[in-house]
Amino acid sequence: MLGAALLLTLGLGIGYAQLGWTNDPEVITLEGSDDLDFYRGFVERWGSDELIVLAYPVENAFAPARLKQLRSLTDALLDLDSVRWVASLDTAFQIDTGPFGPYARPLVPDDVESAASLRAEALSSPFVRDALVSADGRALLLAVQLAGADLDNSEIERSVLAGIDRVLEDPEFADLQVHRAGSPVFNRALTELNQRDNALFTPLALVIIALLLSALFRSVLPTALALGVVGMSLVWTLGVMGWLGVSMNITTSLLPPLLMVIAVADAVHIIAAYIERLGEGDSRAQALHWTLFEVAPACFWTSLTTALGFASLLLVRIESVRVFGVFAVLGVWMAFAVAVIVLPAALIRLPLEGAARRRAELPVLRRLAGLASRPWTAIVVLVVALIIGAIGAPRIEVATHDGEFFQASHPVNLAYRFIESKLQGVTPLEIEIRAPEPGALRSPAALRGIQHLQAHLQGREELTAGTSIIDLILSTSPGIDLADDAALERALFLLQTIAPEEVERFLHEDATLGRISSRAMAMTSAQSEALIEGLESRAAELFDADWQVRFTGLVPVFSQMEQYLVEGQLRSYLFAIFGIGVALWVIFRSLFLAVLALVANLVPIGIAAGVMGLAEMRLDVATIMVASVALGIIVDDTIHVLHAFNRALAQGLEVEPAVSRALEVAGRPVLLTSLILVCGFAALGLSDFQPTGHFGLLVSIAVAGALVADLIVLPAALMRLPAHITSSIGKGIPDESPDRSLKA
Repeated sequence: MLGAALLLTLGLGIGYAQLGWTNDPEVITLEGSDDLDFYRGFVERWGSDELIVLAYPVENAFAPARLKQLRSLTDALLDLDSVRWVASLDTAFQIDTGPFGPYARPLVPDDVESAASLRAEALSSPFVRDALVSADGRALLLAVQLAGADLDNSEIERSVLAGIDRVLEDPEFADLQVHRAGSPVFNRALTELNQRDNALFTPLALVIIALLLSALFRSVLPTALALGVVGMSLVWTLGVMGWLGVSMNITTSLLPPLLMVIAVADAVHIIAAYIERLGEGDSRAQALHWTLFEVAPACFWTSLTTALGFASLLLVRIESVRVFGVFAVLGVWMAFAVAVIVLPAALIRLPLEGAARRRAELPVLRRLAGLASRPWTAIVVLVVALIIGAIGAPRIEVATHDGEFFQASHPVNLAYRFIESKLQGVTPLEIEIRAPEPGALRSPAALRGIQHLQAHLQGREELTAGTSIIDLILSTSPGIDLADDAALERALFLLQTIAPEEVERFLHEDATLGRISSRAMAMTSAQSEALIEGLESRAAELFDADWQVRFTGLVPVFSQMEQYLVEGQLRSYLFAIFGIGVALWVIFRSLFLAVLALVANLVPIGIAAGVMGLAEMRLDVATIMVASVALGIIVDDTIHVLHAFNRALAQGLEVEPAVSRALEVAGRPVLLTSLILVCGFAALGLSDFQPTGHFGLLVSIAVAGALVADLIVLPAALMRLPAHITSSIGKGIPDESPDRSLKA
C-alpha cells in the first residue's frame, strides 16, 4: 500500500510541476454572458481596444526638451513587436488648409524649437486635451495599442510589457516617473502577486500546521505523519490539475492553502484517536481497529459535507469559481483517501506508544464544558452574532473594478489615481452604432445623434467625452453645419482623402457601423450599472428603434457581474445548506439534530457576513465563495462532536455525561483543527491581493465562530434537549463499542 501510494505521488508530482498560470480575463467573467460575447465580436470588428497607458508628470509638457524626450519614447515604443500604434502628443495631427485644400500635418513639428503655437493647438483638440496632455500641461500620456483582434492577448501583452520595461530602463528616460495602467498591466500585476502569494503562503501554512501539530502531539513522528497526509493530498490534487492541463488563475490560486488545512483535519482526528487508544493500553491492532470503526465514518461524513459545500460553487456562472469547486471537491476526497487508506498503513508500522505517553492535557476543554452548562453563555453568543450579522450583511457591496483588487499603495492603484486626476479614465467604454441600411451613418440626423450622445458622455463626471467621426469632421471643417448635406459630403470626402485610417477607426461597412470610443474612471459595480442604464436611456431617445446602439468594453462586461455574483452566491449557498442539511439528517437519523447542527453553523456564517459588510469588504470572485466554502468546512467539527455524543448515548450514558464524553473524545482534535484553520486562513489576510486577503480573513472568522458554537452553544443546546428527543438519538448505532468486542 505504502509503495503504491509513493509511486502514485511521484507520478502526480510530475503533473504538479507542470502547473501553469493564466490571466485570461474570461476566467473571471460570466460564462454565457451576452455582453462578453458582444465585446468579443466588437474586438474582432474594430481591433483590440486594450491599451497600455503610460503617464508621467512634467514641469512643462511643451518645453522643447520634453518634446524631444517624448518623441524618442514614442519612437522606441513604436519599434516594439506587436505594437499597432502609439497615441501621444508626438503622433497627434492637426488639420490645416493650404492652396489645395485641407491636409493633415503633425501637431508637433519636426523642429520642436519652432512649436510656438503648440500649446494652444493641443489644448483645443478633443483628441489631445486631457487625453494625451493634461489641461495644465503638467502631465503627458502615451497610449500603446496592441496588435491582435482577440480578447485573450496574453502572449502579446507579456511581450509588449517586457519591451516597455526595457525601453524605460534606457538612461534617456531615467528621470521619468512613469505610471503604468490598463488591463495588460493589471493582468501582469495580478499574475505576479498571486504567484508570490503561492510561494509565500503555502510554506507559511505548512509552518503553522507543523507548529500546531507539534503542540498537540508533542512528538515528531505523529506530526510528520499528519504533514505527510497534507503533502500527499496536495500533490495528488494539483498533480491531476497539471496532467489535465488546467492552469492556476485568480481564484484557483486559493486551492493550495485551502487543501492543506482541509487535509490536516482528517489526519488529526485519526492520529489523535489512535494515540488516545494506545495511551489506554490497546495494542496497535486494537487501537487502529477502534479508530477506523469510531472515527473513519465521521471523517467520511465530514468529507461529504465539505464536498457538498464546494460542489455548490458549480452553480456560479464564473469559470474560475467552477474550476475551483471541481478541484476542491477532488481535493477533499483525495485527502480522505490518504487519511483512511495510506495513513492507517503507516500507523500500524510505526512506534507511536511514546507519543501516547506524551500527549498533552487540555484543561481548556473542561472550562468550555463548564461554560456550556450555563445557558446565558450560549444566549449571549447568539445575540451578539445576530446583531453583527443583521447590521453588517445588508451593507455588502460588489467589487469588479481592477483597482479594488489591490491595496491602496499598490502601483496599479497609484497609476489609476494619477491618470484619473490629471488626464482621463483608463477602462474602455465603447459605443457601437449599427444603422438599418448602408450609408445611413453619413446622414445629418445620424451624425447629430452621435454628437448629442457624445455631449451626454461629456456631462458625466465618470467618463471622458469620447471621440467619434464627429470630432474628425469638426477638425477638418470647423464651424460646419451638420444639417447641411452637401457640406457633410464634402467634409467626409476630404477626411477619406487625407486621413483614411482615422476614418476607419470610426466608420465601418459603408457607414453602416459606427463607433464612439470613451474611457471610464474607476467605479463600483453599482455605479457602472447605473451609468450604462443612463446611457442606454439617452441613446433610445436619440436613435429610432431600428437602429442598434450597444455599449461594450470592460465597463458593461463587469457591471453585468454584480447581479450574477449576488445571485450566484445565493444560489450556491442555498444548495450548500440544502445538501448539507440532508446529509446531516442521513448521518444522525434525526431531523432535530440535523436542524440543530445546521443552525449552529449558520451563526458563524452570519458573523462573517456581518464583518464583511462592516469592514467594507466587497463581494468579488474570491469572497463570493466564502459562505459555501466556510459552511462546508465548519460543519465538519459539528459532525465529530455530534457523532461522539450519539455514540455516548448509544452506550448508555445520560445526556450531560454524554456531552462531556463528546467533548473529551472530539474536543481535542476539533480545537486543534479549528486553530489550524483559523491561523492558516488568517495568514492569507496578509496578501496584498484584496480578494485573497478578504477570503482568508472571512473564512477564519467563520471558523473561529464555529469553534465557539461547537464547544459552547451546541453542548449547551444538547444538555437541554427534551427527553423524547434524546431517547430517539443514537438508535441504529451498535451498543457494543469496538474495543469491547476486541478484548472479548
